[in-house]
Amino acid sequence: MLAAFAVGACIAGLAVLVYSVLLAQPQLLSTNQQEAQLETLLAWVLVVYAAALLVLQVLALAGLAGGREWGRLVATLACLLWCLTGLGLLVSFPILYNLWRPQPIKR
Repeated sequence: MLAAFAVGACIAGLAVLVYSVLLAQPQLLSTNQQEAQLETLLAWVLVVYAAALLVLQVLALAGLAGGREWGRLVATLACLLWCLTGLGLLVSFPILYNLWRPQPIKR
């Protein structure tokens, strides 16, 4: 499960990098003024979303690796953000189940 959060952090970091490059290089955007404004706005939204996802993924990874209780909460928030992308639905549900399934009683 920790590997899923590490891969997720890498994907989110890559998204931040790609959309930041788009914002830094305006010639990569459309030549039409209205389309370029819309693409710039969309790039900003995606950079902020991916940066928030990156921070949550790294915090979840640190919390779960350290055995902290707050790691489960942060991991749940990260999974919910991945669910909002649509792409993460298939991966997030098994992770959420593993995070919150009842633990066996140790005797």
